Amino acid sequence: MGSVEIKLGRIFSEIYEEGPDGVPEFKTFIDGSWTRSSDGTTFDLRTPIDGSVIARVQRCNESDLERAVRAAKENQRKIRSLAAIDRIEIMEEVARIV
Repeated sequence: MGSVEIKLGRIFSEIYEEGPDGVPEFKTFIDGSWTRSSDGTTFDLRTPIDGSVIARVQRCNESDLERAVRAAKENQRKIRSLAAIDRIEIMEEVARIV
């Protein structure tokens, strides 16, 4: 199968690293930062075009999930304290970036 090369903009620089084989390895977002899964395992993301690996993504485990849920609960009050218009503006900026 052929190889697919993906070039991502600078905005994505902190969310992935190039693996030793040149395939981007994406991190996961937990508690306000981009990080690897606690055991460092990943899974391949393949293109449906020819089945080649185009990226690797963190395979989060139960420990990672618990950490993410705990962080979300702890930060819920901070999010609620933002004015609704500020939350809307944040989500619109996220949508624009994505």
